[in-house]
Amino acid sequence: MNESTKIKKPLTKKWWFWVLCVFGAFILLAIIAPKDTSTTSQSDNKKNIEATAEKPAETTPTAKTTAETQEETPKIKPGITMENYEALEIGMTLEEVREILGNKGELSSASGSGSISYEYYNFQSGLFGDKIIICAFENGKLVSKSQVGL
Repeated sequence: MNESTKIKKPLTKKWWFWVLCVFGAFILLAIIAPKDTSTTSQSDNKKNIEATAEKPAETTPTAKTTAETQEETPKIKPGITMENYEALEIGMTLEEVREILGNKGELSSASGSGSISYEYYNFQSGLFGDKIIICAFENGKLVSKSQVGL
């Protein structure tokens, strides 16, 4: 077969096309995702304010020691697990995510312009790296997360 009759692969059969699609989807999710994560309605806020105004002033509780505080907060064992994935909350910093997952992660992509920056980190574990948590950060705050193999 000579080179002029060689058939080219379709765009959808090339691996780099799908990588670009995934990153494009993350960027679209970060842009489209609502920035306000609170679910409290205005009527709920009014009820809380009224209830607070009706309560008599309470005495300030005594300060708790570090040991008491540590006993109350449940310990999360670091690792790439479904429990830790669910513990990740939108708005967390990269350092908070790293602390929960016990993994520095690998920066897979970074972009931005002006005052906006986007970073995508892969946190992997497992014998073949088959447990993966992917986190997207906008200006240092977690805006989306996904997992594979948990």
